[in-house]
Amino acid sequence: MQIPDPSVDKKKRRQKLNAQSAKKTRQKKKEYIEKLEGKVEALQREVHHYKQQLGKLQTEDQLGYLSRINAIKQLFSGRSALFKQLDSTMRSYPLDEQQVDNLVKSIQFRSGSGAQE
Repeated sequence: MQIPDPSVDKKKRRQKLNAQSAKKTRQKKKEYIEKLEGKVEALQREVHHYKQQLGKLQTEDQLGYLSRINAIKQLFSGRSALFKQLDSTMRSYPLDEQQVDNLVKSIQFRSGSGAQE
């Protein structure tokens, strides 16, 4: 009959514990990686959503910008016609310097600048 060597039993028991510990560590790592992958997917969906929203806002902003430009063009085209009419009228009627000053002040007041000298 052979006497069991206690160092062999300790070695096998330690190997078994190490294998269990390694298995547990691999499982935890796998779960952690799966959790991170889930977060990555959620963040990618969120980024995609925000990119879509940004595209919509940029389009709306461009349309708003174009409408503001058109409004400004209309405003200036209307005023341009008035200034042409004023120029034509002033050329038809000779005015002295005081009359021109009064006319300019009147125009400034009506256009909202209210500037006075």
